[in-house]
Amino acid sequence: MTSLCVHFFVGTPLLPGGIYKRTGEGSNQILITEFDVEKPYPNPFNPSVTIPFGIPAKGLVKFEIFDLQGRLVYSESKIFESGKHEFQWLATSNTGSSLSSGLYFCKVTSKNQIKLVRMLYTK
Repeated sequence: MTSLCVHFFVGTPLLPGGIYKRTGEGSNQILITEFDVEKPYPNPFNPSVTIPFGIPAKGLVKFEIFDLQGRLVYSESKIFESGKHEFQWLATSNTGSSLSSGLYFCKVTSKNQIKLVRMLYTK
């Protein structure tokens, strides 16, 4: 469900605020300097949505999906290495049942930082 995503040009800020930088002159590696979450795509989505994110150090990242009424419908936690990654959600609950169309929010937590993105599920 997750994969390292490095198909961008080195030296180009990939996320708002320029949280990526080169690791050295002429280097092909990118150093992530802070936790951030990009816009989900596609949005609206059906049947799945991808949420790109970056973390500066290895650690636990928690994904919590809430419906419009604030009910937790899906939750997943995983340890990621430093870098840029993607989380994919298939519009199902933790029990595997399909969910209704509507607006959903994904709360992404890494260490003591929280980011929130919204997604529209259409059938």
